Amino acid sequence: MLTYRKRAAGAALAGVLLLAGATACEGGKKDGTGKAAAPSPADRRPSGRTADAKDVEALTTAYGKTAAAKSAKVRMAVSVPQSSGGAGAPIETTGVQGWDPGVVDLTVKGASAPGLGSGSMRVIGLKDVSYVQLPADSPLASGGKRWVKLDLKEAGGTTDVLSKLGGLGDAPRQGQDPARQLALMISSPDLKRVGTEQVAGADVEHYAGTLTVDELLAAKGSNAVLTPEDHGKLVAEMRAAGIQGYTLEVWLDGAGLPVRTKTVAHTPGGSDAPHKRFDVDASYSEYGAAVTVQAPPENETVDLFGMLTKLGEGA
Repeated sequence: MLTYRKRAAGAALAGVLLLAGATACEGGKKDGTGKAAAPSPADRRPSGRTADAKDVEALTTAYGKTAAAKSAKVRMAVSVPQSSGGAGAPIETTGVQGWDPGVVDLTVKGASAPGLGSGSMRVIGLKDVSYVQLPADSPLASGGKRWVKLDLKEAGGTTDVLSKLGGLGDAPRQGQDPARQLALMISSPDLKRVGTEQVAGADVEHYAGTLTVDELLAAKGSNAVLTPEDHGKLVAEMRAAGIQGYTLEVWLDGAGLPVRTKTVAHTPGGSDAPHKRFDVDASYSEYGAAVTVQAPPENETVDLFGMLTKLGEGA
């Protein structure tokens, strides 16, 4: 029971770190048995691309505005799968996110687990380094050190541990910025304008589409907002995370900026690994909001590597 509680805490903590852009991933598991894998986004899509040139132009313009804004306030719900492949409870966050440079300062709710503590947590992301402030009553805090640190430059060694804790070894990057999602949507072969809807009392335009890694490859050179280098990075990220494809939605306000995005990342599954989906539902406001965060003092932080290794061993 003690080992289970510690592993559950470690899995919850890893899920929280995903919100700050932390990624512990390697090539997705392949189904080499000949058995059917889980349905891909392509199997669930409406037939044909119904978006016209005006719709693509609207998304292209929105991409430019969003990229130029560099930051926004965000409210996000993220669901990461359990080890069985089933969806976990949503992790709810509010705060501010920057994507040029990459930085976040979030308050996280809904990530509690046995052994982790109660109450909200603060998450800071500074480029390649993420920090989580544990709840005051967390038994994982030791010697007054409530901040947990993960340096992505050294993250290659955590994949096996994360996988044991919560099936997160092939987790995709969850903290995607809205400009990146717009770029993916423009390449969608079934992109469509859903119609005019209301969000927070204002009229917005709703767009939807799906995209597999093979379709993204085929779209090279046809996406007006992606340079060849950017295109290659997106393909490499999807492959490295074991992502089969995305289901994408975006809502643009009257100024042509995303006020909401929904992204579902799908992994293939198979006999040795269940199909998994990672859901991110984000709302954005106050584009250009200041993001000023600092790393916590080093003497108040504990390294995630050692902590997760102990948890994975059942220590």
